[in-house]
Amino acid sequence: MVVRENGMQDATANHARAQAPDFGQVWQMLLGLEGNVVTTFGSRKRSYRIVEVSEKGVLREAQGSTQPERKSLVGQPDFSKMWGRLATLGVSGLEGRNSRFVAACLAELPKLGLWYAKADLVRWNPAELLVLRNPASGHNRATGLEKTAEECDNSRIAVDPEYCGGKPRIRGTRIWVGIILSLYAAGYTPDGILQTYPSLTMKDLEAALEYSKVKVYSGLPVGRN
Repeated sequence: MVVRENGMQDATANHARAQAPDFGQVWQMLLGLEGNVVTTFGSRKRSYRIVEVSEKGVLREAQGSTQPERKSLVGQPDFSKMWGRLATLGVSGLEGRNSRFVAACLAELPKLGLWYAKADLVRWNPAELLVLRNPASGHNRATGLEKTAEECDNSRIAVDPEYCGGKPRIRGTRIWVGIILSLYAAGYTPDGILQTYPSLTMKDLEAALEYSKVKVYSGLPVGRN
């Protein structure tokens, strides 16, 4: 049995939810983005200027667009849905029409300490997700990293060309970091992942997310070595 997003929560997820700001606070932070230009994640990057943030949502204007109607509204529910996943699970997959724009806006708020990760398990359909820092760790974009890629490799993450084609994996297993990220992106809870792969522990999942952060800030891919 796989526990999905609407299944039971583990203690770590509950702790993250207790520490995360509520959506009202996040929306107040988003007001400060008016006039800024945000760029979406992924291979097909797009830039938008934030025209206005209101109760209806975020009015954006595409930059460099040749279309006559360059302004569009992304509704508040899109932001609420993604933040709900982040606050509850600590991660959110980038799914849906406006998900990359919503993720880019949230990532512009330094107090949230979010980062983007991608697992290229399938080159033409990579798993993409936004990750909320562990509130207990003190990690955020302003203070930087506490671990290097080498330190992650020497603890719970292994990279060996003789195993799994050199892809980063959980030490002592053939479970790639990219697989864990893909499950998170698909909406699995930590409990759901642990039930799917009983040999893993919560520390392994935390290490995979931490490793994704190290790789992103180092400019290196996560799913492929």
